[in-house]
Amino acid sequence: MPGPTTAHFDATYRALWKPHSGLPALIVGNGEEHVVDQRLRGDDPAFGRPHVLRRTIEGAAQFLWVENPRAVGAAFAVLTASLSRAS
Repeated sequence: MPGPTTAHFDATYRALWKPHSGLPALIVGNGEEHVVDQRLRGDDPAFGRPHVLRRTIEGAAQFLWVENPRAVGAAFAVLTASLSRAS
């Protein structure tokens, strides 16, 4: 069943940003959201580099930090640690 945002969904949108530098990047996805599926970038080599951290927040959909704040905090802790090592 389509949700209220279906009428405004842009099926032609393509993200232009890619993590090209060696600076750590965190890509946070959610286990229950199917509009912005982070797996779509899986075939792009830029997103598979070692400095790109991917975390899926299970049990969350739209508001990850509210629905699973511990998992979001853990993801940012990993990012923070990798930033410390990068500098």
